[in-house]
Amino acid sequence: MLGARGGHGCERPESAGGRAGRAGHLLEVRPGLYLGGAAAVAEPGLLREAGITAVLAVDSEEPDLTAGAGTEGLRRLFVRALDEPETDLLSHLDRCAAFIGQARAEGRAVLVHCHAGVSRSVAVVTAFVMKTDQLTFEKAYESLQTIKPEAKRLQKSIQNYRTYLKNSLLWTQPPFHRD
Repeated sequence: MLGARGGHGCERPESAGGRAGRAGHLLEVRPGLYLGGAAAVAEPGLLREAGITAVLAVDSEEPDLTAGAGTEGLRRLFVRALDEPETDLLSHLDRCAAFIGQARAEGRAVLVHCHAGVSRSVAVVTAFVMKTDQLTFEKAYESLQTIKPEAKRLQKSIQNYRTYLKNSLLWTQPPFHRD
């Protein structure tokens, strides 16, 4: 069943909190910005229902999005990353943030996912929220953990994100608003 229109202008699945998709595969953490696991991209209908037209996969293997009907027109970015403490996501964060920011600027809803949807994808979304909302790592991570309590962070996350925010240029897009 579809609920109210999300901040991205597309209808989104209705849930108890109005933020989670069917069977918990999708979680809207900001208007038009979703977190999920591999199961979310395995169901093209779920992506359609949520109005998702851009997918950022942060995983060890690229998902097969060509097999299912309903994946036409999806903008995609794949970042190869293992779910290991020593994984270097820092070198990919600018590219990931640019992908998310560009998709959002075009009015697209974006799904960021890894295999389970609790570590690598959370790391990327945390960095994006830090950059766009100009939050500290602690505040950005806390805001995501409030929405997704099972969210985990990679061992090196805190220091890496502090370095990322300190070294990155100010975001050139308008801040990501919480309508």
